[in-house]
Amino acid sequence: MAERTRVLVLSSGSGLDIAGELGAVLGAGFEVSLVRAANRQTVELVFDGAVQFGIVHILAHGSTSVLDFGGERMSEAELVSLISAQKALQFVVLACCNGYETAGGIHNALHVPVVAYNAPIEDRAAVEFARGFYRSWRRDQNVGQAVDRGREALAVLFPTEAGKVRLLNGDMVTPSAFGACMGKIDARLDQLVGDVAGINQRLDRMDQYPRRWLYVGLLLGLLLIAAQLGTPFLNAAMIHLGP
Repeated sequence: MAERTRVLVLSSGSGLDIAGELGAVLGAGFEVSLVRAANRQTVELVFDGAVQFGIVHILAHGSTSVLDFGGERMSEAELVSLISAQKALQFVVLACCNGYETAGGIHNALHVPVVAYNAPIEDRAAVEFARGFYRSWRRDQNVGQAVDRGREALAVLFPTEAGKVRLLNGDMVTPSAFGACMGKIDARLDQLVGDVAGINQRLDRMDQYPRRWLYVGLLLGLLLIAAQLGTPFLNAAMIHLGP
């Protein structure tokens, strides 16, 4: 008997019965688990790796690079660290407002398709998209086509919401990753500026050397000339004073 694919529905609220919707749409071969009213501790426990999920569907309040679970904020980096223990993931659906950047972090770390919204979206619209998306994916096992079918279903009842759905299926540079990269570049530039300043100081000191060495060279030249001119007279004097 083939092992069923585990589906995790992680919800920070308690009003949406999205798990029931998914169970009905996916049917046999899938085991849907719902965690309601999830908080930080719940999220940490469910992603500890003891249970491996093939699909993760997260419903939470969100803002740029931050999710809210039970009034407790979780950063993109924290969520990515936790979900990285899931080694059997086929894709992730991040159904939260402004979850695009967090979705990018998840995708770049795990290299699996991630579906997200790039703006606030109504709860009912998110459920309608999920229906169309999972029906198509159950039939064709193609995330890209499923996103298109989900958008089409969404456009019928919530036409203004359909354009907010995004599929990340190719590494992208998120604002946080770009900021981290720029931070490293800024640090390197600061180091280079310091190096250039040190070089300039050494060059300033070297500007003083030619005049000093000119005086020394002139003195040595005069001494050499004097020695050469004086040698015949010294030899003659030594001969004259000799026995």
